[in-house]
Amino acid sequence: MQEQLAKLGDRHEQRLLKPRQATAPVLQLARAAIPYSTDKLIATDDATRVAFHQKATVIYQAGFFDGEFHGYADFVEWSEGGWIVCDAKLARSAKPKALLQLEAYAEQLRRMQLPLSNNVSLLLGNGEWADFRTDDVLPVFRERRERLRIVLGVTVPMEEFHTLEISVFDFHALKFLGFY
Repeated sequence: MQEQLAKLGDRHEQRLLKPRQATAPVLQLARAAIPYSTDKLIATDDATRVAFHQKATVIYQAGFFDGEFHGYADFVEWSEGGWIVCDAKLARSAKPKALLQLEAYAEQLRRMQLPLSNNVSLLLGNGEWADFRTDDVLPVFRERRERLRIVLGVTVPMEEFHTLEISVFDFHALKFLGFY
């Protein structure tokens, strides 16, 4: 069942990608090879940082890693108000977990000191877009992230977290607890 849902999700992303490629420069980034390692994830994050400075209108599969969080934003699109984080979902309506995921990506753009739109967007399975203000989602995301850090026993300040080796268990724990 999970495999089938993943295939449907990939097809949904491709349906959204094609029109973007036809109308604007899209920079498609590669994912880190599995098994993950800190070095591979840092390289993915570095490639994403470089991509934001290459003047693409859309970045597809922007990969982020700050030592604590790892994930891929389906689309990050340039607008006059800054970069808009967009994620494709098969669902027909927004779910809280998806909003936390969008804000996690937005937080990564803040970390990279990139101009960020006031909105994030879900690209839903029924063709609708659902936009949300980052200021509305940010406090909930930060509270959930801090709660997760407590559950995992993380006592290292965020600014030093990138120096730690993260286990695969930690990544799965982040996913299980709704962080991506």
